[in-house]
Amino acid sequence: MRPFPDRKIAIGLKWFLTFWAFLLILRLGELQILKHDVFSKMKLRQVRVLKTIEPRRGTIYDREGRILAISVPAWSAYARRALSDQEFEKLRKVLGLSRFQIKTMKKRWEKGDRFTWIKRKILEEEKERIKALGIDKIGFLPDFRRVYPHGHMASHIVGAVGMDGRGLWGLELSKEKFLGGRPGKMEILRDARGYPLDIKTKKAPVSGHDLHLTLDLAIQRAAERALFQGARAVKSPRAAAIVMSLQGEVLAMASYPSFDPNQFPREFARHPERIRNNAISMVYEPGSTVKFIDMAAALQEGKVRVGERINCGGGKIRIGKTIIRDHRPYYILSLSDVLIHSSNVGAIRITQRLSNEKFYGYLRAFHLGQKTGVELPGEEKGWVPHPRLWRLTTKAYFSIGQGFAVTPIQMAAAVGVIADGGVWRKPHLIPGAFPGQRVISPQVSSIVLRMMRGVVERGTGRLASLSWIGAAGKTGTAEKITPKGRKYTSSFVGAFPYPAPEYVIAVVVDEPKGKHYGGEVAAPIFREIILFLAKKNKLYPVVMK
Repeated sequence: MRPFPDRKIAIGLKWFLTFWAFLLILRLGELQILKHDVFSKMKLRQVRVLKTIEPRRGTIYDREGRILAISVPAWSAYARRALSDQEFEKLRKVLGLSRFQIKTMKKRWEKGDRFTWIKRKILEEEKERIKALGIDKIGFLPDFRRVYPHGHMASHIVGAVGMDGRGLWGLELSKEKFLGGRPGKMEILRDARGYPLDIKTKKAPVSGHDLHLTLDLAIQRAAERALFQGARAVKSPRAAAIVMSLQGEVLAMASYPSFDPNQFPREFARHPERIRNNAISMVYEPGSTVKFIDMAAALQEGKVRVGERINCGGGKIRIGKTIIRDHRPYYILSLSDVLIHSSNVGAIRITQRLSNEKFYGYLRAFHLGQKTGVELPGEEKGWVPHPRLWRLTTKAYFSIGQGFAVTPIQMAAAVGVIADGGVWRKPHLIPGAFPGQRVISPQVSSIVLRMMRGVVERGTGRLASLSWIGAAGKTGTAEKITPKGRKYTSSFVGAFPYPAPEYVIAVVVDEPKGKHYGGEVAAPIFREIILFLAKKNKLYPVVMK
């Protein structure tokens, strides 16, 4: 028989077990009492998930109340449990899902994400097709889908939203806070395996505000039709047209090429160049369109007078070692004929009478090389360098629209100075009161407007004219030297009708093929736009009985 263990060993074992029991009780107390909140929150994170509820975005209207963008009720389908390959195949055929999308969803389940979107923002018809499959693992949550009823029309202005319902471009982006509202929160309760059991709304979303624009959809449609046809005819890669009221209201803003905001993610991935709004972001040399500013500046400063005759030197002028030529030899031209025939030499002779600082001041006063502040993202500034950077020939080249850069909307606002009695107005898409800035006197603006009428009647802009009602404008052709050779930017800016304008219009066509003069490429587009405006305002020809 083995002897009973030593009493000291028994007592030591007893205290050892008592000590570990005490530690265990302390640990349990720490976990259940001191860290109760921590583990409660951990448990809640495992069984409860908070998701964002998208608010209803505000509707965008044109000036006549026509809908440009609207959020309609939709559904988002999600999976309660993992789907089988057969169930995925049924969904793929009904929803048009790609195999990559299906593979991505399977990977989410493998990583433990039990709440997985099948397809978001589907309409009632698609929802019913899914329900008809009889897959009880799929649930639906109410959502909104952004719809653009006119597709490509005014897409660069209105813009587009992403899958999360937030603005990505155009007014949808710049007015996100106004249109977007405030999102809500929903609570998803899950079982021990992570599958959804119940969904509750924790915080209701707040809808966004509606937005009313100065845009006129009818004028927009006419401007886009004229611009797109004209640009395609000369195989231009990019073009723009803007129609504004004298108060600076943007009535139409067309950019070629265009895109469908209903298909924004796909179009952006395939053709990112189509998303660019050329009306505010295409930077180009204005060419001879800037010559009406030459005239306005010289007249305002009293450096030339109406009826004065300008020596155009047989169509060439030397500045230092540089010779600048006209497109044809002119000798003595009246002040009006310098603009009407777009004489480079005549324009240079006129601006030579102004100091560099004074001429630069007028270019800036007409807001060239400056953002106009129109309510759209992506507006470019252009470039008009300060006189301290000028060389001997800089002012001469500036006077014929070379060596500095502008945007179409800058030129539209600049010609508005001539049409509106000498006042520059801020271009805007959102109605409001914007104080004008006087640039030249009403008398000078009237004189220059009359000269621009001559451009259309008997000068380089004859293809812009209507036979029964007057228009005023100026052509421009800027040469571009590229690695692929000479290319051009053709433009026309003008006011309609004459002598009491209501609209200012700018048309710019970049890199046309074949024809390239502004008077033969851009002026006919201007004519098509004012033809619509004449019909819209019932400005028909008078028929004599």
